[in-house]
Amino acid sequence: MKALRILGVIIAAGCLTVAQANDVFPDRRVQLIVPFPPGGVIDLTARPVAAALERIWKQPVLVINRPGGGGGVGAVAMASTKPDGYSLLLAHMSMITIPASDRVFGRPPSFTLDQFTPLALLVADPLVIITKGDGPYKTLQEMVEAARKAPGIVPYGSSGNYGAVHVPMEMIALNAGVKFNHAAYQGGGPALTAVMGGHVVATMVSPAASIPHVKRGDLRALAVTGGRRIPTLPDVPTVLESGIPDVEFYLWVGVFAPAQLPDAVAQSIRDGLAKALRDPELIGQMAKLNLPIEHMDAPAFKAFLAKEEPRLNAVIQRIGKVD
Repeated sequence: MKALRILGVIIAAGCLTVAQANDVFPDRRVQLIVPFPPGGVIDLTARPVAAALERIWKQPVLVINRPGGGGGVGAVAMASTKPDGYSLLLAHMSMITIPASDRVFGRPPSFTLDQFTPLALLVADPLVIITKGDGPYKTLQEMVEAARKAPGIVPYGSSGNYGAVHVPMEMIALNAGVKFNHAAYQGGGPALTAVMGGHVVATMVSPAASIPHVKRGDLRALAVTGGRRIPTLPDVPTVLESGIPDVEFYLWVGVFAPAQLPDAVAQSIRDGLAKALRDPELIGQMAKLNLPIEHMDAPAFKAFLAKEEPRLNAVIQRIGKVD
């Protein structure tokens, strides 16, 4: 009996230790992994979020850039990371499009969405379809009609195959019943340079990246991919308003942890993220960056991903193999 009492005390103490560990999360440094180079929308989101979480958690929160493979290198590494909450991944649609493109090529996916715990959506930014200021098209309808008359001739530039420009442009082509000529570049910057140089007629950029050029007249905004017009470009119609149905696209940024993350730790992180997104300093920084905060807690974010995954998979299947 004495041995059982001692065992009971040990078990109780162990349970208390676990509970205390969960109660005080985090008790050391947290890493936010950005699977892209510095300067992109995910990196720009991660840095004010990290600073806000430091103020809330009273622990260091570091942004670590792990670029490569269109976001795949960081995602693969995160999938095998210990699920303790001390390493988190900030990612976007590549969490869906990379496995989908792997399947198109008949290879096993390098990772799958079910290897992760979705924690929160932070940002959902529509894209702006832009062309050169003195380019041939004044509206998206004109560009679509040109593609209808000359299938596969009207060129647009993207940030890379199956990426955040390629996919929504092909969504437009699919729903408009036309075919564009896709030119893939090594990032959004080179694609924008190609538009400015007249090598392609259009690309897509974030509102923040487009506004200075549009105001100067260097670029013309044809449409935005969101469900409504954006305040900073109030005269630019949506793709839906341009007569192309079923096209609503956002460059979203979400937070993921490895699968099997303990519920108590997940809740601590979700609470911290919710507080961070209400932080006045973070709100001010995001406003300066023209990055719209669109918070979804884990249940709503999971529901969003459940709808987004088949929709993006269908577009990737339509695109097919691209070398």
